[in-house]
Amino acid sequence: MTNPAPDQSASNQPAVDHPAPEKVYENLKQLEQVDVAKGASYRQDAIAVLADTDVSMDMRDAIADRLGEANHLMTLKNVDPEESY
Repeated sequence: MTNPAPDQSASNQPAVDHPAPEKVYENLKQLEQVDVAKGASYRQDAIAVLADTDVSMDMRDAIADRLGEANHLMTLKNVDPEESY
C-alpha cells in the first residue's frame, strides 16, 4: 500500500501563486507604459490576488478598483491590427 500525497491545504503556509499584493497594485499603474504581453501578465497577477482570500479586503478592493479603471481605459484605446486585444 502506498502513502497518499500530503494534503497541501493542511500546511500552515498558504499557497501563494502571485507577487506581493503591493507589487501587483504598483504594476497596475504601469499598464500604459508596458507592452501588451507584460500588461496581460500584470492583469493575471491582479486576478490571482483578487482570488486570494488571505489578502486583506482593503488591498483587494484597491487592486480591483485600479484594474477596473485600467480595463476601462483599455476599451477606449485604439488597438493596432497586430495586437490581440
